[in-house]
Amino acid sequence: SREGQVSFRVSKTEDHKISFSIQDTGVGIPENKLEEIFESFHQIGELKDRAEGTGLGLAISRALVRMMGGELRVKSKVDRGSTFYFALAMPITDTIDTKSKSSKYKSTQGYIGDRRRVLIADDNFNNRSVLNDILLPLGFQIDIALNGEEAVEMALHENYDVILMDIVMPKKNGFEATKEIKKKLKDKSPKVIAISASVEQSIIDNATLIGCDSFLPKPVDIDLLLDELEDKLSIEWVMKKKTKENTQDIKDIMFPKQQILEELSSAAVLGKITHIKRILKELKLSENYVPFTSELEKYLAAYDFDSIVEFIEKRKDF
Repeated sequence: SREGQVSFRVSKTEDHKISFSIQDTGVGIPENKLEEIFESFHQIGELKDRAEGTGLGLAISRALVRMMGGELRVKSKVDRGSTFYFALAMPITDTIDTKSKSSKYKSTQGYIGDRRRVLIADDNFNNRSVLNDILLPLGFQIDIALNGEEAVEMALHENYDVILMDIVMPKKNGFEATKEIKKKLKDKSPKVIAISASVEQSIIDNATLIGCDSFLPKPVDIDLLLDELEDKLSIEWVMKKKTKENTQDIKDIMFPKQQILEELSSAAVLGKITHIKRILKELKLSENYVPFTSELEKYLAAYDFDSIVEFIEKRKDF
């Protein structure tokens, strides 16, 4: 529906599990369609009323909940709304670990040897931007294909070391494009790393069957991506030399308004490098914010999103 509300609730069950539920006041789902909505690449309802997407969200969500030992269920009434819910047995702990796992690639500045060529095949601008922003500063030469047909055409006429191949694309999907590339180029084919929001085993098995050299789930984890590139391209990374930090006293730094800080923090949590860069570029138009932007750019250059969030949180202490 175009108006209404969505509520998210977390509670403890009688058998000491944690229950999660999301309730909306939308159009609802007919009873005979309740199981269909969990099928991959499937959407119900009138075409004009459907949300953008590939019909994978609920299939992925149910798979993830099952991996954690739960079962995603739904109850719904037409014209009243729907409730999705599941319960998980969570481990009990007396302490909270507030330190995030640090990335071993935060200090990576490049790699040894000739410049490697990477083709990013993805029809989604945000997905392409994230991959481009990760790899370009490390010295990779990046080309872009907006669909499967372009990916095939470019792979046949250029010498790429690796293709980051999205599975769901127009004209030709990633599987079709990979199969054609592997068939025509044979042993001269570049490495192909399949990328998909679907983590179903059938998708992963199919990627291997048609010739993909590896598989990565979305959203792409930087560490996993660079691990795959290191393995598939036999890359040796060059690490930045550690230097003594010269962090300005936070009391002397002028922070922007809270709305901008929240936007930066959210972008850092999601790894939206391009979005963070755009905000910092706008802030630098004012000299007052240069110390603030300089601190964040230092962390951004090392893909240290955790430190960006921590730095923004420090403002609460002053």
